[in-house]
Amino acid sequence: MMQTWWIIGAVLAMMLGNLIVRAGMVGVQLAHTNRLSTLQVLRYGLRRWQVWLGMLLLFVGIIAWISSVVWWRLELSYTLLGLSYVATIVFAWWFVGETLTLEKMFGAIIIVVGILLIIRGSGF
Repeated sequence: MMQTWWIIGAVLAMMLGNLIVRAGMVGVQLAHTNRLSTLQVLRYGLRRWQVWLGMLLLFVGIIAWISSVVWWRLELSYTLLGLSYVATIVFAWWFVGETLTLEKMFGAIIIVVGILLIIRGSGF
């Protein structure tokens, strides 16, 4: 059971990390409407606490995922990590206000069906 928590923790940490980084970078986008170079965007972004918290969560997610590989086969661990993409799409729409298009919903469904097929074929 402990092995399952590593992958769940990885998915949640990576999803939250992506959302928090995005929320921090939206603040940079709103504060600076003129065209900025990539270096300027990074400089402004790294001044925001949300970006640092998001990067910390992404790091924790990577550590949790690496730990999950100890107990699970790579094919299952990596496949379940795909759930973070689906969760990020939904929660970005819900919390950050990004658009949820029919194409995104269809893509998320394809990811979930693919995950289920891989898990079923792996005897999980």
